[in-house]
Amino acid sequence: MIGGKFVRRTGGAITGWARCFARQRTATYLVWYLLSILAFAAFYCALPSNNFYAPFIGREPRTSQDTKAFRQFLTDKMSQSAQTWSLSNYVDFNMADVALARVEQVASTRSVRLFLITKGNPGAGKPPQTLTLDLATSGMPEKGGFCHPVTVTPDAGPPPDPALLDVLFHDAPGCTLTPYYVGLDSDEEDYFHNYTAGAAGEPKLLSGYGLRMILFSIMTITTTVFGDVIPLTRTARLAVAIEPLWGLLILCLAVRAIVRKGRSEA
Repeated sequence: MIGGKFVRRTGGAITGWARCFARQRTATYLVWYLLSILAFAAFYCALPSNNFYAPFIGREPRTSQDTKAFRQFLTDKMSQSAQTWSLSNYVDFNMADVALARVEQVASTRSVRLFLITKGNPGAGKPPQTLTLDLATSGMPEKGGFCHPVTVTPDAGPPPDPALLDVLFHDAPGCTLTPYYVGLDSDEEDYFHNYTAGAAGEPKLLSGYGLRMILFSIMTITTTVFGDVIPLTRTARLAVAIEPLWGLLILCLAVRAIVRKGRSEA
């Protein structure tokens, strides 16, 4: 019973406040505020993706899911290369002996770093090892497709087995410009470019960009930006500088309307 009275009184107070608010000019400024958020978000979306940079995008759940799919995509490409090698050499290569453990972006060398784990062959004197490879993000056109060179990254471990690299990164008809590579057709090249560019900090190339810009606009106009999206160009920086000033102007006009309304009623 007591709880019911409290709920009714609270609901009545909120309803009364909402009606009072709607009768004042402040409601108009609230609409302006919300429309301003959407207008600036639309402007941010209209700008090319290179106007912004998302430094933490690789830590987001959606990107993590994309990384799993991308890792499977590269594993499939290595399996295709191994199958081509097996058919041409009449040997069945077991892909279960190789696993792509991790994929990372390396901005300094414009490459994707691959961490391969091999089971090795103790009977043949080949112990298990982890190979660190760099896959170039820029592809070279080659026979109707694109060739992405693969280079070995030196580390403290034993040198990689050249035969293994030849199996995993050397499918027919082959790239004539580098010994080890990943060959992609046009559709695969588009997918590869979109993922690597998005994971490197271009949020427009990943899903949910419109909602991301609405959130960015809300945080900008309320001056609570925490750096998940950073403007890079002069146009983007100017818009980001104007939005909070415009938001503060609307808030000041709303406060002024409330004060005038209170004085007039007094």
